[in-house]
Parts: sequence; C-alpha cells; structure tokens
Amino acid sequence: PKLPSSWGQTISPAHDAMGGSQTREEAEEFQDDVFPWFHLIQWSAEDAKNNCIFRYDLSGAQEKAKALTKDVDSFLRLCPCGLPQDSGFSMEDDTNFAEWAGALLEWNSELRMVRFQLVPRRFSEKTFWSRYFAALRREIQQLIFGEDPEEDPE
Repeated sequence: PKLPSSWGQTISPAHDAMGGSQTREEAEEFQDDVFPWFHLIQWSAEDAKNNCIFRYDLSGAQEKAKALTKDVDSFLRLCPCGLPQDSGFSMEDDTNFAEWAGALLEWNSELRMVRFQLVPRRFSEKTFWSRYFAALRREIQQLIFGEDPEEDPE
C-alpha cells in the first residue's frame, strides 16, 4: 500500500489516518511497510504531553535522519551526546535499537559510510548508535511537536 506523506495519530493503532477502522492485521502490515519509521516516530513520541495530537511526517523524519549523517562533520555536530543512561538503550541483537540500526543502514548509504569512518576508529558501536538515536529522537520530536523537547516553555 502507498504511504501517505503524513497522517494523524489516533488513540488506537487500529485506526487509519482518516479515523476509519482497520483490522489489527492491516494496521500491523502498514507499520511493517515503513519499518522502522513508524516505530521510531512512536518511540520519539513516548514523552508527549497528555492529550497531545501530532501528525506523522514520514518524509520529514527521513530528511532529518539523512541530514544527521550527510558526512562525518554533520554527525559530530548534530549528534553530540548519547541517550540517557536510564533510557534502556542497548545494541544487543534482541533489541529494537539493533533492528532499527540494521534497517537504517540498509536505507541510507551515507549513514553506512559515516559509521564505517567512525566505528571503531573513533567511537564504539554502542556510542555511535546512542548518539545517532538521541539526535534522531530529538529531530523527530521537533518535527512532530514543533518545539525543542530540551527547552522548557515559560
């Protein structure tokens, strides 16, 4: 199925962008068609305020992801720190992060090249991905919520 460029979050994943019902199988098929993007956006939205409504912007998220690894200098500038210690981050084979990393490497040749240039010469595998996922989460949050999650509104 063709993916719309953006669609709204609803209370249940068994609703489509227009609010119509889908079977659980249809919803899961849609999620798998855009793996790992649906999962990355959901993960980025975990800390959303109650009753927060946002729009998925798949192409925007992909553009932000590509910008992080345009080259080594971009990665170093845009991915300055890793995920917090209490984030549950791990690159063990049985984790979401490992699956997402594999899918992202297949999707983006520039990410593959930047990783090749930095791991293990400058960073461990875990440090590289922690920095990448921290920056990607921040960029997706800015995109879908329209604000910097690090800034406190006054």
